[in-house]
Amino acid sequence: EVKRGAGCAPLILILFIDMVLMSTTKPVEDDCDAYMFEGQEKLQRFLFLVAVLCVPVLLFGTPVYLYYTYKKKKEEALVIR
Repeated sequence: EVKRGAGCAPLILILFIDMVLMSTTKPVEDDCDAYMFEGQEKLQRFLFLVAVLCVPVLLFGTPVYLYYTYKKKKEEALVIR
């Protein structure tokens, strides 16, 4: 059962920091839950994994694409001659 109340309101900034650090801080009141909904921890871990996997794609995607495009154009130019 999720505990809700005025004292149990989540602090969004702290929630984002905890998501990146993969930790949980104790809520303001002892009878409050650390998460806003059930399954939030699993969802946070999944989204963090997706973000980490996107970094190499973002870093190397364009250079690799440009390399193969340049290579293909160069081969086409050599075949035409």
